[in-house]
Amino acid sequence: MTIKRFAGALACAIAFALSAAAQAQTFPDHTIRLVVAFPPGGATDVIARILAQGLTEELGQTVLVDNKGGASGIIGTEAVVKAAPDGYTLLFAPSSHATLKELYPNLSFDPLKDFTPIATAARTAYIYVVHPSVGAKSVKELLDIARAKPGTIAYASTGMGTAQHLAGEALRRAGNADILHIPYKGSGAVRGDLLSGRVQTMFDNVAVMLPTCSARNCWHWPSPAPSAARCCPRCPRCANSAWPTSRSRAGSSYWARPEYPTPSSSA
Repeated sequence: MTIKRFAGALACAIAFALSAAAQAQTFPDHTIRLVVAFPPGGATDVIARILAQGLTEELGQTVLVDNKGGASGIIGTEAVVKAAPDGYTLLFAPSSHATLKELYPNLSFDPLKDFTPIATAARTAYIYVVHPSVGAKSVKELLDIARAKPGTIAYASTGMGTAQHLAGEALRRAGNADILHIPYKGSGAVRGDLLSGRVQTMFDNVAVMLPTCSARNCWHWPSPAPSAARCCPRCPRCANSAWPTSRSRAGSSYWARPEYPTPSSSA
């Protein structure tokens, strides 16, 4: 399915989910604000912008991407909670949205009870990128180096509790290795440090990390979807599918306030 056809189908789903009864008004009649809870340049932002363009064409109203990054997505998510529940402010969030409550029990909102899922927009595979200066040709060699030289290797993430953080932590624990965690405000902020070797490793979405990869410093993990192998055929496949991160994938979804008007509630 092409992006345009997918955007058309998604536009229909969003319009049906968010519209009030036809006799009340036609949805949408003004700009829709799509809040991305992470800074520009990351996978969530890139996917949101591609789909926002298609949604704008299909809905006939501007879908405006509004980046509100910080605090592992909490700042942007809270902004949507505080917005009017009229269907004109939506949240575009990665899969880590569902785990916020478990990781941050003192939130001012409930990421599940205070939101209603509208549609899953994308599912993509993760790849694991390692700077060549580490000198590892496989994940096993990387873990051997980390165990031999504790604290000398670090992995980056897009914030505490994000999918990148959890994938890196799972690998660290499974490999019994002393690998440091360095959280960033977003994926775009990491790439310069990753290219320079200031931070040596990272799990991230294949779509945004592909330009960073080479056959020397990238492995993709066995995945239910072949997207990593298809997008990065020169990257060797991690041989050990027993690692807890071996099926790590990323996802992005649309969410709305539960009070938004729907056809059933306004009929």
